[in-house]
Amino acid sequence: MSEPEAPPASAESSASPAEHFYGGATRRILRFLLFLTPLATAIVAWRLGWAYAGGFLAGAVVAWLNFRWLARGVEGLAERIVAAHSRERGFAVVGSFVLRYLLVGGVAYAIFYGSSQAFRGFLIGLCLPVAAMLCEAAYEAQAAIRRGY
Repeated sequence: MSEPEAPPASAESSASPAEHFYGGATRRILRFLLFLTPLATAIVAWRLGWAYAGGFLAGAVVAWLNFRWLARGVEGLAERIVAAHSRERGFAVVGSFVLRYLLVGGVAYAIFYGSSQAFRGFLIGLCLPVAAMLCEAAYEAQAAIRRGY
């Protein structure tokens, strides 16, 4: 990711280039997660074994889904608050928040009873969005330095 994305042709003219750039952070974090998952899974498999790696991969997938659903839920909630005639239904927004926790809890429960090593790997995999956010922070700092901010 060397160049900041240019605003699409249909973007509102009132949004500044900086607003557009920082508005794409969620999308870039999800891309960083997709890049880091196989790389980190291979490292975990090499260093700790396949049980840890399987749990790590499950944690990374759940973390990706969790982050994506969280971003969509926050956008839906913000739309519901700002727009009087929002398409988002309150039950759907709240339901997605509850579903995220049920997914994490269900997968953790299943893995916990299967293997303690896989459970530890799962917990580590759930932290992968932190690494993706650090990558995004480094990318934004590099873009700011390059632009002279």
